Amino acid sequence: MALLLLWGSLVATVIYVEPGLIRDFVLPGSYFPFFVLLDLALWFTMRNFWIAATIVLAIILSTLHLMHWGLALVILLTLVMESVYIYGRHEKIHSTNEQKDRSTGL
Repeated sequence: MALLLLWGSLVATVIYVEPGLIRDFVLPGSYFPFFVLLDLALWFTMRNFWIAATIVLAIILSTLHLMHWGLALVILLTLVMESVYIYGRHEKIHSTNEQKDRSTGL
């Protein structure tokens, strides 16, 4: 849903917004809002593409009997566990930094 909103915002910006209005928004001549929307839309599109491509490739290989479906399941579960671990570690780092900042009065 967020990806659809990003692409919709980008298309609406291209169609309805006069380029001269956003040309000097943050930095002169940078078209900053357009490129931020484009960057976010492409980033999340590619991330979702790689996740979907991994799942589809595993299904195709197991259908063609080139890979056992159990191995495909193990690979997918490993990717999910690594993602959860990285996300949890990222949240843990941010929560400890917030506690340190609060204790110093910042």
